[in-house]
Amino acid sequence: MNRIKVGLVGFGTVAKVFHGPLISAQPTMQSTHVVERYGDTAREHYRGVEIVRSLEELLKTEVD
Repeated sequence: MNRIKVGLVGFGTVAKVFHGPLISAQPTMQSTHVVERYGDTAREHYRGVEIVRSLEELLKTEVD
């Protein structure tokens, strides 16, 4: 089964405590990219996630 590749725009409190864990708990979904203008906080929480610096950069990836 192919998992849906999800990209998060921003990684603030809501992404850390709600969106990120919700996506991770779904067997049909996978967080693959996170837009963070500065820093790499998402990588500390989710191994293998790719950090991009803009929405435009995210839209060029293979997120679904």
